[in-house]
Amino acid sequence: MSNGPASFTRTEVKAGVLVLISGAILLIFIGAMVKYRPQVNANSFYMYTADTGGLASGADVRFGGTKVGRISKIEISPDNQSLMKLSLDVDKWVPINVASEAFVSQVTLTSEKHLEITTGEKGARLLESDSEIRSAVGGLFGDVAGMTESATQLLEDVSLLLGVTDGAGGPVFAVEEGRTLADLFVTLDSMMEDLRIMLGVVDADGKLQVPEERKTVSELLVSLDDTVVQGGELIENVQGVLDENREGISDVLTTAKDVGATAKELVENVDSMLVDNRGEIEGAIGDARATLEQLDSLMAELEGLTVSLNDVLEVNGAVLEDTLRDLSDTMGSLKEVTRTLADQPASIIRGKQPVGRQ
Repeated sequence: MSNGPASFTRTEVKAGVLVLISGAILLIFIGAMVKYRPQVNANSFYMYTADTGGLASGADVRFGGTKVGRISKIEISPDNQSLMKLSLDVDKWVPINVASEAFVSQVTLTSEKHLEITTGEKGARLLESDSEIRSAVGGLFGDVAGMTESATQLLEDVSLLLGVTDGAGGPVFAVEEGRTLADLFVTLDSMMEDLRIMLGVVDADGKLQVPEERKTVSELLVSLDDTVVQGGELIENVQGVLDENREGISDVLTTAKDVGATAKELVENVDSMLVDNRGEIEGAIGDARATLEQLDSLMAELEGLTVSLNDVLEVNGAVLEDTLRDLSDTMGSLKEVTRTLADQPASIIRGKQPVGRQ
């Protein structure tokens, strides 16, 4: 038996290559079946939702409609058993930001469901790897849910407007500010009743229950007719008063006219007098002005003289007081001489007689 290296025939080599190629194709096919997608330079994110909407591990992740990754794992949230946690692998170049939201969607009704991530807002801060993406309701199912909710609200509003009641006779939707059609019809009936009362419409028995504070149109027309009649009578009375006192009114108007003419003539005479004597009036005014100026000068001189007298009195006050005192004594002596001459006129010749001698 030969111990040399094994030699393969050409046919054996071709068979081996074919087996290897078949194995690679099988592996690719299996990977496609399980939606395996090797991630190179991927970021990891996660999100929480109450309903996965039929998503499975390996489902596509889209950003603005473009496929950018896949769902790597779906599990119950360890912190809240009422939520599901979805782990995502997303290409690193995808600008997921704090304003981005994720929701279950599908391109068409027959296509597979995927996780859609919105593009967020311009300038928003980018999320780092291993960050949480906010969950939202959107896509085809979100629109259907929104339309369903809107339809439900519309039915509630219509039921409230129509005044639909439940089995117990109460309103299905108790909204205090709501107005039902029944309320509107009651208001309309009240308005029609007020209109019938105002127009004076009677019932089948010919009776009309009109509240005291209300007036029918017929009553208003009667009142208006009475007012017009009274107004005509008032005008006739005024006309009669004017006819009876026409001559007196004419005399008063004539007298007022004459008074006006006399006043006008007086004004014209005064104006003519002022024009004729303008020079004399202006001269008299000038003389009066000069006299006033002289009086002002005289008052100034008197004021100066008063000041001078005050100065003299302040300087010679003591001398003037002595002089006045001497003058007073002199006047007293003169009064004594006069009294002596009156009592004894002969004393001026014989001298004054001694007291006690006759």
